[in-house]
Amino acid sequence: AAAAQALPGLLQSLSAAAARAAAGLLAGLPVALLGGVFTVVLSFYLAADYRRVTGFLRQNLPEPGLRLLREARAFGREAVGQLLRAYGALFLVTFAEVAAGLWLLGVRSPLAAALAIALFDLLPLVGSGSVLVPCGLWAALDGRLPFAAGLWLLFGLIAGVRSILEPRLVGSQTGLHPLALITALFAGVRLFGAAGALLVPLGVLFLCFLNRRGVVRLFRPASE
Repeated sequence: AAAAQALPGLLQSLSAAAARAAAGLLAGLPVALLGGVFTVVLSFYLAADYRRVTGFLRQNLPEPGLRLLREARAFGREAVGQLLRAYGALFLVTFAEVAAGLWLLGVRSPLAAALAIALFDLLPLVGSGSVLVPCGLWAALDGRLPFAAGLWLLFGLIAGVRSILEPRLVGSQTGLHPLALITALFAGVRLFGAAGALLVPLGVLFLCFLNRRGVVRLFRPASE
């Protein structure tokens, strides 16, 4: 009888402990990971019920909101192509640099390694340094100092070339001045971390797109 009376209290204590543990686990997860999971789930549901969602928006949004959605859709098609071309060119340049550098350093299968490092270099706040710097440190600890120095010099070359080319390549494709792009990248990283490095420049590009199409009037182009 005593056990039966204590059982509800025990279950309540266990459920409270489980809730606290779950809350602690969620709080410990990186915000970027949670945001990524949320984005994937949201995209899945939107794609699965796209017609119903768009129909609801058409029936309930005012005309300015509908126009903004149409412009966002047009911007998405345009921006994806522009960014793919810009970062495709940047990827090829980085791949050539890494492949040549690793070949000169005597690395086996330099093309395969260069492909992986060039892909890492496209990721915001990750870059080629996440591979080359630790590998150089490992080589230095192993006594291969010239090889380590070569890897670090290669990373410095890649980072320097990218810092010059990325704003120019993206700016030439999107029409955004390199100075504005660098400012947007810096502000995005400082305010929102890795996600901001992508979202803030995209937001600036979207505003410029709306300004160019006359939806908003924020500034006059230099040619006017």
